[in-house]
Amino acid sequence: MPSFLAALLFALATGAQAAPPGEFAGVNPKDLQPSPEAGTVDLVERLVWTRSARNTELGVLPGKYTAHGQDAQGRYFLATSPTFAFYMRSVRGQYLLARGGVLLPHVPSARARFFFVQDDRVKAGKTLEEAMAHTPDEPAAVPLLDALLNWASQGHLVALAENDDDALNERLRAAFAAR
Repeated sequence: MPSFLAALLFALATGAQAAPPGEFAGVNPKDLQPSPEAGTVDLVERLVWTRSARNTELGVLPGKYTAHGQDAQGRYFLATSPTFAFYMRSVRGQYLLARGGVLLPHVPSARARFFFVQDDRVKAGKTLEEAMAHTPDEPAAVPLLDALLNWASQGHLVALAENDDDALNERLRAAFAAR
């Protein structure tokens, strides 16, 4: 599973470069600038975006988030504790946890986005609790091409689609703004 997931994440990251605004966007961490303020956020609640039309769920877990950097789009707050704080429920009902956080746009009218870090280590489970308790999967032996693709995108951030939930957007902005 890890090699398939790594390939899927890479495809999202690389294919995202030409995606229309509001869809997936790949970000090379080397392109991020330091945030002018060293901000940290202690998120006290799980924030969830349920995409009922696609039968999926995206979210971030409570914990400590630190300003990881910024670009023209906004500031990236990466979870530091717990490390695996971004999660998604797939259309098959499986939960996956990865390193990630929240992208808070500079433009106040723009919607916040979740992002994850392209990484070979993921936690998986039939429930969120099971995934949280799972030891991250280590990358399996993969063919040379997969290994090269994984290496090339390692550490890249993948900003997901802008959320269309007004209440969630307000809660994300309230939690991460002015930090």
